[in-house]
Amino acid sequence: MHDTQRLFLWAAASTIVFGLLATPASAASKENILYSFCSLSNCADGSVPAGGLTFDASGHLYAMTYYGGDGCPNDEPGCGTAYELTPGANGSWTETVLYNFCEDAKQCIYQHGNLTLDASGNLYGTAFWGGASACAPEGVGCGVVFQLKRGTNGRYQQKILHNFQPNGKDGIYPSDTLLIDAAGNLYGTTSEGGTGSCSDGYENGCGTVFELTPSPNGEWTEKVLYSFSGTDGYHPNGSLVFDTAGNLYGTTQIGGSGRWGVAFELTSKDGKQWEENILHDFKGTTDGGEPQAGLTVGADGSFYGTTVYGGAYGPGTVFRLTRNNKGDWAERVLHSFQGNGKDGSNPWAGVAVSKAGNLYGTTAYGGTDDRGTVFELTAGTDGKWGEKVLHSFQNNGEDGTEPTAGVVLDAEENLYGTTGFGGPYPDCYGGGLGCGIVFEIIP
Repeated sequence: MHDTQRLFLWAAASTIVFGLLATPASAASKENILYSFCSLSNCADGSVPAGGLTFDASGHLYAMTYYGGDGCPNDEPGCGTAYELTPGANGSWTETVLYNFCEDAKQCIYQHGNLTLDASGNLYGTAFWGGASACAPEGVGCGVVFQLKRGTNGRYQQKILHNFQPNGKDGIYPSDTLLIDAAGNLYGTTSEGGTGSCSDGYENGCGTVFELTPSPNGEWTEKVLYSFSGTDGYHPNGSLVFDTAGNLYGTTQIGGSGRWGVAFELTSKDGKQWEENILHDFKGTTDGGEPQAGLTVGADGSFYGTTVYGGAYGPGTVFRLTRNNKGDWAERVLHSFQGNGKDGSNPWAGVAVSKAGNLYGTTAYGGTDDRGTVFELTAGTDGKWGEKVLHSFQNNGEDGTEPTAGVVLDAEENLYGTTGFGGPYPDCYGGGLGCGIVFEIIP
């Protein structure tokens, strides 16, 4: 079993996870390790930073770790942290732990996805498990949406905005990054729950898309915008995006006419009743299968995404969805990762789009040592897309290993990301791969 498979079994135990030849990594591409976790005793700085990064306007990075920190003193080595990385002189970065999760065991367990920033600097996120109400058979909470707000003393305080309930009608197990609109409303997905009834023995429901709305008294109200029922997709694990008209777009990992997932659009004429339109029903063949991540909007209004499996060779794809003049959507596979893995294999995360329209992402496996890659896709003048591996993570793991989150771009379009394992410090869990890093790739 790959260590990344182990990681996702920890973080999402109830979720079922079902070309062009790459050119060698360019000598001009350089990886800088910005921070290696478990540098402090007992991993008080956090460990397993498997989630992605978020930039603020000052160039600081915010993210979460699954484990580590000073929370849960009786559950070593901690239940995870929210942290900030601040750039300093000569390319140095300083890590600050903003919050230790699980100081109260009912708060949250297994923080999932990226942190979301609002205009006031508050941070929002989800936890796959945890909360006030236990979900059988795990015996832990059904998941929460939380806010981290900086106090006058500079310390962050956590507020639970919503506890998902055991009956599952409001969704259970929130699964990725939250989307925030101009009014401060939050949108997200749960991998299970809702009112839909799924086949294959999923008694907890097929998953939901939800909205959380703040009120003047500080309370938040959850509304389920859509409940999946199986043939329209189920297990939506990725984040959501808006178009300019306010429609929502995303993916489900499985479901559809088969078991390979869908890309979907949610539209509403009155803001109350939302309807789903399936943009693409994945077949698990050359078109890809099981999109784990959400979609990314390009400057031309097209959507870009990845599938963990499928393609011409089997270990995943990068695809584009484009609407024609009749309003119909068509999928085009831009790159099929190869069975030999040299160009990467199994992209868990989505892609980032540069100003020039180039695509950047990660693969959890593949590369020269099967420890994962950072890649670039560029469109040629003939309309074909070429892939370049910018970095292959090494077998010794000191430069990080098996990235499952995507990358973000700074103003100069340098790439920043995380690996859940690897780095120079000993592994807290006995696997010998280190506790994860934050990296920068300079193309």
